[in-house]
Amino acid sequence: VTVTDSSNRTATSTILTIDHTNTAPTVVWTTTNNSTVSGIFTINAAAQTAPTGTALIKKWCLTINGNPATVNSVYGSTLSSSNFNSDTGCWTQTYSWNDLTTATFRYDSTAWSNGNVTYQVTVTDSSNRTATSTILTIDHTNTAPTVVWTTTNNSTVSGIFTINAAAQTAPTGTALIKKWCLTINGNPATVNSVYGSTLSSSNFNSDTGCWTQTYSWNDLTTATFRLRTAAWTNRPHNAVVTVTDTSNRTAASTISFTTSNPQPSTSTLGLTNGQVVKGAVTFQYNIYHPGADSISSWCFSLNRAPCSQGTSQRNSSTSTSVGSVSFDTSIWVNGSYSLSVSAIDSEARTFSAGTINFTTSNPAGTAATPGFWHTTPSWNHSSTSLYVQTAFSHSTEATIQWGTSSKKLSSKKRITVTNGSKDLFISGLKPNMTYYFRVTAIGPNGATTTTTMRTKTKAIPPRPKATPSYGGRTGSSSKYGWSIYSGWNVERYQDVFDYDPATFDCTGRGRSRLWSSNWWIVGIKNRVFAISKSPGYCS
Repeated sequence: VTVTDSSNRTATSTILTIDHTNTAPTVVWTTTNNSTVSGIFTINAAAQTAPTGTALIKKWCLTINGNPATVNSVYGSTLSSSNFNSDTGCWTQTYSWNDLTTATFRYDSTAWSNGNVTYQVTVTDSSNRTATSTILTIDHTNTAPTVVWTTTNNSTVSGIFTINAAAQTAPTGTALIKKWCLTINGNPATVNSVYGSTLSSSNFNSDTGCWTQTYSWNDLTTATFRLRTAAWTNRPHNAVVTVTDTSNRTAASTISFTTSNPQPSTSTLGLTNGQVVKGAVTFQYNIYHPGADSISSWCFSLNRAPCSQGTSQRNSSTSTSVGSVSFDTSIWVNGSYSLSVSAIDSEARTFSAGTINFTTSNPAGTAATPGFWHTTPSWNHSSTSLYVQTAFSHSTEATIQWGTSSKKLSSKKRITVTNGSKDLFISGLKPNMTYYFRVTAIGPNGATTTTTMRTKTKAIPPRPKATPSYGGRTGSSSKYGWSIYSGWNVERYQDVFDYDPATFDCTGRGRSRLWSSNWWIVGIKNRVFAISKSPGYCS
């Protein structure tokens, strides 16, 4: 210290040294070391500062198996109002006057695997002095879950059947059944065969054959599996389920059963290996598929082309399906062909009729002797037309020739045809004239020509006589040379004479948008129609 008097003179003392020797805090576990627990349990500890002074306990840190605690597991005690840091595993004062003298931690031992777990706490006082407890060892000894098949063991089954199992966790704690795994004959299940039960809302993994919780609170206590055995070999089989609880403890159970399913069979109709085919053919594949609902796919492949599904029908009462494919070889090039046939049923069984090799032998294209249907020309036409009627077989194309001389058919027309009856339209013929026709049918295996047939076209009929109506009258106009049709509207004329008059005005000039019952024919001259909006004579 330095003192100063009123004259500002000073004096300084010697140095006085004081040694601060306050003791550190203490912390001890009040839970018995090496205790054995199951289910939910608590562990307790108490801390104390030095008996002299005003220091408080301001901080607790907990390690579990040497790692900082990550969950705020405080349950009551003075720590209940403190602040937790999951990164450090420490609880600190909420207010500076809090004295954190006691701690209680609460854990669910079923959330961990069985075995010893170590706990250690470190406390810090407001003078930043620390104390660390001894290591507290707690032995977790929860019992494993159980699982049993509730379906009778060593049963004989066929087709689709179900097997049931039930699981239960340890009676202490809060563990749940979180996972089921199924193996058939030692292999993981590859199909989600769950049928109802608590597993119905779980997630299935086809690689592991396991079902797991969809949500953490799901307790998967029961399982029903629906197995489809129709495609299995008839023999003994075994199924094993393994359940796992949320503490990763497991239990397994085995059930045995023997499958005894009727065996499928096949037969074919309509085409045999080495057959010579002419025209149309239908191949039929009959499959008896006991234990399967249906045939899920058919494959008919001609000359290794992509599969055709063909047509199929099913008889549920006899477990029989029939698939068929039809083809018309009449327009194929004669030669060798192959048909590959296979099918898969709803139980994934594959059936095959193998490859059927056959040859085609069809004649050249032919056409029936042609007949004729004549059209009647209008009185004001200078040409007419007709239909040549015939029927083709083994043909893809045809040529029709015609002319007015049987020795020289000067006109020719080539068309694409299909087998069956066909009318060939020929226009631009002279009326009242004899014509000669012949048809050549062309197919992939050759062509043939019909005999030459003769027919006479119809003559042009005389000009129809006008029949006035609606009080109309006929006459002539010396000035224009018209035949007068007074009182005939355009639609009326078409109805009577089946002829569409052109729409021209009285001068013969073309007009547009005049087709209406409001327009009237008032004259005809050289197939030119005069029309007016008045039914009287043209002005």
